[in-house]
Amino acid sequence: MENHTPDPGLPEIDATTFRTPLRELAETIAQKVNREGRGKMSNAPVYVSTDLFVMIRYAMRIYSFYFYIHNDELQKGDPFWDQSFTFVASPTIRSLIDILYNVTFILESPPVNGALFRRTGFKKELSDLQEERNLYGTEPEWARHLAEKESHLELGIRSSNMTRAEVEAELGKWKTLGSYLSTKGPGGTLTPHQQFLQRLTYGSWRNYSAISHAGFEGLLDIAPYLTRDSQTHKIREKMDLGYPQLSSMHMGRVALLLLALITEVQASLQFDGADIGPRLHRMWHALMPIPEAKELYTVRYQSLMATKGIKPQ
Repeated sequence: MENHTPDPGLPEIDATTFRTPLRELAETIAQKVNREGRGKMSNAPVYVSTDLFVMIRYAMRIYSFYFYIHNDELQKGDPFWDQSFTFVASPTIRSLIDILYNVTFILESPPVNGALFRRTGFKKELSDLQEERNLYGTEPEWARHLAEKESHLELGIRSSNMTRAEVEAELGKWKTLGSYLSTKGPGGTLTPHQQFLQRLTYGSWRNYSAISHAGFEGLLDIAPYLTRDSQTHKIREKMDLGYPQLSSMHMGRVALLLLALITEVQASLQFDGADIGPRLHRMWHALMPIPEAKELYTVRYQSLMATKGIKPQ
């Protein structure tokens, strides 16, 4: 069970030091990717920067959503607001980890991995379309819907300078994070990239996947918040006392993952202007009281930013 009593030993963090500045910095980098990314990845297909832009925006919307549902005015003014929303929304943190994996793997080789990401996605869509046609294609309304869907897919394929035959002949497969981490390199060892991402699948990070899949180990932690009306008044009081600390923990991790994502993008593509380097350092400094932020900064981002010339001044 989650510990519903506040832990006086845990550090406090002032969200005003990063909430808006981090969102604005992420938007700066997202726009840089959208407008300048093609020039930074000259050998990659033109659509790679678009896919990266979309994923950064996806991460930003998760960040904004998490802060929205934890808005003090919303919590006090909406009679339908519930503490359980924090935990129901927590699988989106797992989505942030997946976004971080997708983006960093593409950036390891944009011409190869960026093309694989889109081609295999189109292939999966075509396969799903055929499955739907096998099930419902004899029904007139479904047939019209599936024909329209196929037309949109083929337009997307052509606009990506691909042919349907090329997509259907693709032998590669975009790995999920789990399958990627289970694929070891020569000598049976994980690459540094895999070792880094593996940290985000252990310990408390693993719970987000468990909650997403409704595994018992995930439900065990959030059950009291889903069944508040069945709890004793004493337990409810403890839940109310411990909730601010628990919600802050999840919000801090959302911020950390967004910061890690945009740091990776800047380290790889090295955009000029907009005071990006100092702003990144300020955000890392603001999040450093979070234990996970200190760990990731120590094992990866301190050296990554130094190596890539991302300076505080």
